[in-house]
Amino acid sequence: MHPSREQESLGSGTVLAFDFGAKRIGVAVGDLTRGIAHPLSTIAFEDNRRRMDAIAALVAEWRPARLIVGVPGGERADAHPLRARIGRFVRRLQARFGIKVVPHPFPDHHAFRAEDFAFGDSDPVVMTEKDAVKCKRIVAGNPQAQFWVFPVSASLDPAFERRLLEKLGGSKAA
Repeated sequence: MHPSREQESLGSGTVLAFDFGAKRIGVAVGDLTRGIAHPLSTIAFEDNRRRMDAIAALVAEWRPARLIVGVPGGERADAHPLRARIGRFVRRLQARFGIKVVPHPFPDHHAFRAEDFAFGDSDPVVMTEKDAVKCKRIVAGNPQAQFWVFPVSASLDPAFERRLLEKLGGSKAA
């Protein structure tokens, strides 16, 4: 398979994409030439030094041409509880690895349209599985674009899960 003109303009190489969270950072790896991506790992350290050391190990192993960071967006993006921390994370990545991040943020529960992805560049679009479901028709109608999807998983605190099950079931959980 030959790369598309858009893929050629990106160059070749690997991209590491990060989904920043207060407790964990999801990491995906993608290939610019093939236009594919898949989940790589989860960084489960909460302190910045250990997080950046883990990222440095991934950068050394994968030698990415680009780094991508998911950024919450929309009208109330400044009020997002992680917005400031994500900004600091991006600045740390830029300082340590010499990368530039160009965010295209959208608000939660955004009703996506094809025009939303007309950024004027040919960079990959990184989104969660939740958004990918909403964008299925857009992706299918835009075969030249690269859409990369982060899997989404949730884990509840065991004490919260027990209380929730008790409330839902009306009795004590086993």
